[in-house]
Amino acid sequence: MHSIIITLIALITMMASANTTTANATLPNLPFPEDIDSPMEWDVKPSPDTPEIVLTGTVEEVYAQLLKINPNYDEDWKDDTTFDDGNELEARGDISPNDTLYCSDEHHADSDSIKKGIAHLRKVKGKPKLYPRSCKRISCSWLSGIFWCNFNHETKTLPSYNNIAQGAQVIYNHCRSNQVIGLAGTLDHTDHWRVDVAYSNC
Repeated sequence: MHSIIITLIALITMMASANTTTANATLPNLPFPEDIDSPMEWDVKPSPDTPEIVLTGTVEEVYAQLLKINPNYDEDWKDDTTFDDGNELEARGDISPNDTLYCSDEHHADSDSIKKGIAHLRKVKGKPKLYPRSCKRISCSWLSGIFWCNFNHETKTLPSYNNIAQGAQVIYNHCRSNQVIGLAGTLDHTDHWRVDVAYSNC
């Protein structure tokens, strides 16, 4: 019986260390501030059968441009799973092992605006790329922003924009407070990129 209790304690400790959440923390500062406000370049596909094109702006602006290029954009991509790759845990809004989540009671973004930004990110089809050691504000509405940062010394390419949406979803699920309608948080990934959700002047 004693050995079973020790084993259970060890398992609980391992689970706690694998999914680190720091509540009420001061969020890490967004690095590379000179890059944040410059327009993000998006490699996107207007339809499954067309080549990639490059658009600039926030996800809200890019999605609006895609609808102008192809009014049937959503219908054309409805059953296509080309860019649905992502982290299975984060797809459910859970924290992946060894990633670190910070939640804060400061610099809150509006919950509904972030939810809409996540939905837009899931609709945009393509592979996001970010230059070495840079951050971009990729979604912004009603003073609420989603940011993507690359700490690597080489360009970071993700399988899909859904990966960023999943990171924001984890923050949305775990950092909302019962006392306020907003949220703020940072999700650090072990391969040196992160997603931030916070107040933004836009």
